[in-house]
Amino acid sequence: LHRPILVVCPATVMKQWVREFHNWWPPLRVFLLHRASFSTGFDNDSLEGTLRKAIETGHIIITSYGHLQNHRMGKQLLTTDFDMVVLDEGHKIRNPTADITRKCKQLRSSR
Repeated sequence: LHRPILVVCPATVMKQWVREFHNWWPPLRVFLLHRASFSTGFDNDSLEGTLRKAIETGHIIITSYGHLQNHRMGKQLLTTDFDMVVLDEGHKIRNPTADITRKCKQLRSSR
């Protein structure tokens, strides 16, 4: 991997994605970017710090559609070059005028 891979999915299946990556290839580093995965006391700056670390050193970043729409998180995700972007439950972006559809189309990836 030369650049990170981004998986965008509903928050309800994020942990399943993590489990599958660990089953498939245990040495793969997976970052779960979601507020619920942090203990109390973390703020958006902590999430942004984790995102920066994931982009610099990680292989896989898993986040939710909600975080992609978050202004601070989304801005960083939209300015990152990814090797691949996976959109789980793609029916969420079927409306071409919806905000989430426009955000997903702005993600920078060759795949």
